[in-house]
Amino acid sequence: MILNQFLSLAEFQCSEKNLQLSNDPIMLLEHSFSDFGDADAVLLIDSGNSRQSIFFEAKVKTSLGKLWSISKEFERFEKGMSSKVSSSNLFMQLYLKQALMEGLQKMEIRRLQSEGIPFPAWSSKRCRKLGKNEVVKRGAELLKSGSSSSHYVAIVPDEARIVRQFIKRDLGKLRAPRLEYCNTDHWGFMTWKSIRDFCQNSGLEQTERAFKHNEGQIY
Repeated sequence: MILNQFLSLAEFQCSEKNLQLSNDPIMLLEHSFSDFGDADAVLLIDSGNSRQSIFFEAKVKTSLGKLWSISKEFERFEKGMSSKVSSSNLFMQLYLKQALMEGLQKMEIRRLQSEGIPFPAWSSKRCRKLGKNEVVKRGAELLKSGSSSSHYVAIVPDEARIVRQFIKRDLGKLRAPRLEYCNTDHWGFMTWKSIRDFCQNSGLEQTERAFKHNEGQIY
């Protein structure tokens, strides 16, 4: 299945992750999870023996924007923990989704809606909740009932070799208890170029046309 081949592009820090599906997944696009942010995409997949959720967070390098660097983004996240971390930071977005899943595993949704979970002083919100929005609640219910494990994949405009260097050198710095809800063993990374190469090699012509149209606006 082509989606399984796509998922194999994700590179993880420690062991090889078996992100495989046996049935058609449920996909959520740009779904809001209130104080835990919007997810660019979420796949809920049935791998036969277990059910998994895979969150995707993507960053691009536009033609008029500054050079985007995964190392610089990580540096901003680390420095921000001494004051404030921007909610748009890639690593904050991954962390928020992992915190959400931790909350869903340990709490009833109604408590996550009303009480939320505490965050440190460097977060823009000291307590993050799901709130009362019914669409947000339905998304949370899907995650809670449809996932026995979860992974968090960043799609970035860097080169693959730079991403591999970052994973080997820096990613392991983000671990509990420094970050309460963080387990980077479940964080994976793809590059836009590897995705484009995959689409070209797989004959995905419509996706390639989209890359061509947005030349210089993605990576």
